[in-house]
Formats: sequence, C-alpha cells, structure tokens
Amino acid sequence: MTFLTVLLIAVALSADIVAVSLASGICLKKPKVNQIFKISFFVGMSHILMLFIGWYGGQNFKGLISSVDHWIAFGLLCFIGLKMLFETLKPEHQKNITDLTNTKMLLLIAFATSIDALAVGISFSILKVSIIMACATVGTTTFVLSFISVLAGRKLGATFGKKAEIIGAIILIAIGIKILFE
Repeated sequence: MTFLTVLLIAVALSADIVAVSLASGICLKKPKVNQIFKISFFVGMSHILMLFIGWYGGQNFKGLISSVDHWIAFGLLCFIGLKMLFETLKPEHQKNITDLTNTKMLLLIAFATSIDALAVGISFSILKVSIIMACATVGTTTFVLSFISVLAGRKLGATFGKKAEIIGAIILIAIGIKILFE
C-alpha cells in the first residue's frame, strides 16, 4: 500500500474528529492554543493506539485468514465507510455539539472517534502495511486536522463537518473497493 493511500485513509479516519472539532470550535468563545493542543493531542494519540492494537491483533491471526484477507479488508473499510455515512445522515436535532476541553469528555470522544482505526489497523496488518509509517501518518494527520478544525470552527460553521464526514466515508468505501480489485 502506498503512502498516498495510507494518507487518504488517515484523512478519512479523521473525518469524525474534524466534525467534532469544528463543532467544539464553534462553541468555544476564543479557543486557546493549549486547549486546541490538548484536543488534538488526545485524538491523535488515540488513533495511533487503536491503529496499533488492530495491527497487532491482525498479526496474530493472519495465518488463519490469508486466503480471504482482501475480502476482510474490503468488508471492514466498506463497513466503516457506510457507518460513517449513515451517522452523517442523522437529523441535526440528534447531534450534540461537544465542548472537548473537559478531560473526561475528551477521552470519551477520542476513544469513540478512533474505533474505526482499530478495524483499519487489522486491515493494515493483513495488507502488510508498515505500522510505523501508518501510525505516524494517521497520528499526524489526525492531530493537524483536529488542530485546524478547532481553529476554523467559528468561521466555517457546522455544515462543513457533515461534508467532511461524507467525503471521509466515500474515501474509505472507494479504498475498500480498490483493495478488492487488487
């Protein structure tokens, strides 16, 4: 898998946190640099951790699934993409704008938005992707996009968050289909 493909997956994995960070940025009066850094650090690290856990778990089971590994990668990525797409289509009144400056809330959001990275880690293991490159790419991408999203939240508004999730979902589904045909 190429660096560009891993980067696109990293962007897709960041879609949820971009939406949450934008919403949080909208709620914060004047986001302070330390608040933005804290949010971005937690979500970046949670993505790295979940990606590694998924990759490590996939390493232990790869002998059992090598004949169907491309189907598993396809299924996981499409499942995640479709899940993200359906979540995006929920009515606005069912969505909550969250202040991520609270540490307990931040841990919960970081975990919830990084669960998809666990499944992607399994796929990376099956596809023999370098976990160091993948963790560095996903962690950095998530950190940077979260940081920028909190800063931009007040100016961009809530509608961009929904579009980011849709684009992320489509990217994951497209990469899953690409893997199936390789």
